[in-house]
Amino acid sequence: MSFEMDSEKDVQHPVILLMGKTGAGKSALGNLLLGHTEFEVSDGFNSKTKKCCVKTLSIKGNTYDIVDTPGVFDTSQDDSLKEIAKFVHKCAYGIKAILFVLKKERFTDEQRNTLKEIGTFLGKDATNNIIVVFSHASPDQIKCKDKMRMAWSDVPLFSSFIQDIEFRWSVSPDPHHLDDDRQISEERLMEIKTFISNIREIYTTRQLEENLERQKEAKRLKEEEERRRREEERREKELTIFEMVAVGASIGTEAQPGLGTVVGGVIGLSFGLGRAIKRKL
Repeated sequence: MSFEMDSEKDVQHPVILLMGKTGAGKSALGNLLLGHTEFEVSDGFNSKTKKCCVKTLSIKGNTYDIVDTPGVFDTSQDDSLKEIAKFVHKCAYGIKAILFVLKKERFTDEQRNTLKEIGTFLGKDATNNIIVVFSHASPDQIKCKDKMRMAWSDVPLFSSFIQDIEFRWSVSPDPHHLDDDRQISEERLMEIKTFISNIREIYTTRQLEENLERQKEAKRLKEEEERRRREEERREKELTIFEMVAVGASIGTEAQPGLGTVVGGVIGLSFGLGRAIKRKL
């Protein structure tokens, strides 16, 4: 059973979020879990998902709303995360699971940034709800998870992340070759569904709101610190010039009262300005 949700209404069941960048395979994984095509799959360059799209999925007798989200880093990262945040606020029953879909490839800075930005966006509270799913894997990697593990086990940052989410990771079957090894494909999908079913805690709208407020406050403090730093630098430059003028005037006074004070002050001013310019450069 599947249907389009009215974007103005709250979703009616606990939610499974599909998250990742364009071309990662979010929509394809959603279709595999549903058992038929509902989400429009991108061509790998342009995202077909501009708004959160909702379908209904049943796992072991429990009903969930599975949500295909806009790709992170599509055109504007802020826009995609804002769209996701807007949707999460409508999830009256909370988020059951967050599926991070990562394209199987050498672990790159872009993937690191994807994990970092989504992790920062959701906050530490979401750790208990995250499942990593690798897509575009080879037949051997789909069949044997240990071969997939070799692709990231020597990357400390990612290995630590997998440990933080209690080793909830799997490999997505190839949607174009499901029948090549139907048993393995079904096993991988069942593994993902079991991970979802076994998650005990629900990630709530309140937790997201609190995390976004923390981010906003951290940004405000950072900007305030930056303004304070610039002000201190400005005052230091002004003080340097004043000190040079004072020193020059003092020396000039000792050499010749009156005119010497003026000349010394001008010389001190010149040195002070020169020093300030050098610091700026």
